[in-house]
Amino acid sequence: MYKVFLVDDEIAIREGIRNSVLWEEGDFSLVGEAPDGEIALPMLQDERPDILLTDIRMPFMDGMQLCKEVKRLMPWMKIIILSGYDDFNYARQAMSLGVQEYLLKPVTAKDLGEALLHAKQAIDQERLNRLSYEQLHQRFLNNNRFVREKLLSAILFEPPEDGQKLLEQLRGLGINLVAKCYAVIDISYTPPEAERENCQNALYTLTESHGGTVQLCHGKHSSFALVLGDNEGDAEERSYAFARSAVSELAQFRCTAILAAIGETVYHFAQISQAAQTARHIRHVVRAGGAEAANLQIVGAKELSDVFTPAVEMDVRPLFERMQYAAHDEVETILREYANSLGAADIHSAVAADYFHVEVLMTATRMVREAGGDPSVELQLG
Repeated sequence: MYKVFLVDDEIAIREGIRNSVLWEEGDFSLVGEAPDGEIALPMLQDERPDILLTDIRMPFMDGMQLCKEVKRLMPWMKIIILSGYDDFNYARQAMSLGVQEYLLKPVTAKDLGEALLHAKQAIDQERLNRLSYEQLHQRFLNNNRFVREKLLSAILFEPPEDGQKLLEQLRGLGINLVAKCYAVIDISYTPPEAERENCQNALYTLTESHGGTVQLCHGKHSSFALVLGDNEGDAEERSYAFARSAVSELAQFRCTAILAAIGETVYHFAQISQAAQTARHIRHVVRAGGAEAANLQIVGAKELSDVFTPAVEMDVRPLFERMQYAAHDEVETILREYANSLGAADIHSAVAADYFHVEVLMTATRMVREAGGDPSVELQLG
């Protein structure tokens, strides 16, 4: 149904138009009337009709002034002018305002019906064009998302051979990954089958609200958020803020087993895969942590020892503290003692191995960094 609004200061004209057009048969509905533009304008903003029928000569606000205001405030509206004045200047002004039709009074039902039909056809064509554009735009976004995910996956899951080339390709997609430091969040969850796509879209929408400081891609078993920061504290703050928002969004879709595992902060683009690996290991450790870890939803590298019970109970100083000033010939002994301190957990088990790997990797990275070195070079991680 196409909504029509009529403005004319002559009651007889309004009644004649109201009664002479077969509104419903033409798929039109007369939704309102007014005697002048000043009264009509707020009513038009409330009703938001598709078509405006208006006289030219009216008190207070004439038809031309009304047309200008309508085109400024509601540019989609089609306008049909009804005038008793066969004046070229009025017609020229009307055309300059994009008026659909200019009809001279007295207007016959046939002429008015044809004018309304022309306006209807113009509206239909605009809607079709808009739909086509939206479909093309959505297709572009989907293709863009697919390419973006492929490139981000390459960065997250293996050190890039040509990091500069990847950065340029992503920049071509409107993504700038240049930052002073990076963190990765491994987000795992079990959605209701019907909500899987909605969950992914919700996470994408959430990343877009962060102004380019968070990027998302999906792995085989979970989603990964890459967080860009100005320093370690900034990256950590953004990571936890995004993780809290992601957990909340997924809970809205009745997802279960939600876990956001936040990896260590790294300082070079080539180390992003290392940060992703740490986040994955944290997820594995927490998932295997039994009842003690069952209710955890956000876990960072700093909280890992709180999750893994044997590590909490071990009667040794933290690994970094022991390794920081150790001599070369003491390293193997310290690592062996640390492994044995895991107690009941077999060091060859998947859980203990993951935990041990994360602790050693993070300790070595911190030691190299505090010594002024580059972990990606010294540890050959880049």
